[in-house]
Amino acid sequence: MQFDTKTAYEIADAQQTLQAERFRILRAAVTGNYTLTEDTERPEGEDDARVPDVEISMHKLTVVFPDKGAPVRDVVLLEEEAGGRVISADSVAFNLEELDENEKFREGGVLYLVGDSTVFWSMIQLWHQTGTTGLEEWDKILATVKEKPSDASRVDCMFFSTPFGCLQHTHRLDPSCPFRHDDQRKKRLRERVIKDRLASIGLPTSEERQRLARKALQTFEESKKRKPTEEEVDEYFELYVAGDNRARVFCKYCDKPEPTEADEESFKRCKRCRSVWYCSVECQRTDWKEHKRTCQPWEKIVYRE
Repeated sequence: MQFDTKTAYEIADAQQTLQAERFRILRAAVTGNYTLTEDTERPEGEDDARVPDVEISMHKLTVVFPDKGAPVRDVVLLEEEAGGRVISADSVAFNLEELDENEKFREGGVLYLVGDSTVFWSMIQLWHQTGTTGLEEWDKILATVKEKPSDASRVDCMFFSTPFGCLQHTHRLDPSCPFRHDDQRKKRLRERVIKDRLASIGLPTSEERQRLARKALQTFEESKKRKPTEEEVDEYFELYVAGDNRARVFCKYCDKPEPTEADEESFKRCKRCRSVWYCSVECQRTDWKEHKRTCQPWEKIVYRE
């Protein structure tokens, strides 16, 4: 994604402002440098806007900090009993695992989680109360921050792994982003997005295709020692189709099916979008005028969908 210089500077500045504020909250949280108070002070006019007959009653708290930084309001903890301040470990674990299915949460890491006041502060309270969040991954993250709370390089940048990117880092506008830019983490997250996307449309990953094809061939070889049943024959065919995936490939321009014989030339896939196939260079060139209107880089398609 490209921006003019002025816009890029503005976005980069907004990214860093948000990260700096969330890092301030994170540092205070892991070091216990905060106080939970009853949420009695509310902006003027807010009480008048309430509708008592339909509002769900929740015990709301405010997190205040000794550095006089902006407080965090309307915090609802995942408590065993409302108002008891005893955090439900099961609820924290459930919510963290649910959030792990959220693509933006995975990309943004702990700084993104700070924005979810219920889950974040419940996790922090549980960690202080019991010494663990219930999940080893999060115990390590919080312990790492607590060890050197002023070292931002120990915390993953909230924007680096997103399609948008950390503009201060990737565009070198002002390469002063203090947070960690982990290329391997970014690669792992993108691979997971691709895997999830393939699963959502019913297609196996390349590793799964290889495994299924091997299983089909192995099972078929074993069955030759005896006459297979009709059900087994159907199962072998389904495994082979899922594993090889060639039975579903047709030339986008002429609709010719890809040959299944090993000595015949296989179809070529569009290198840009990786979603269409062609039986020949001629078909691809002829179809390009039509195809280029919808052809987009495959990573962009995966992220958008």
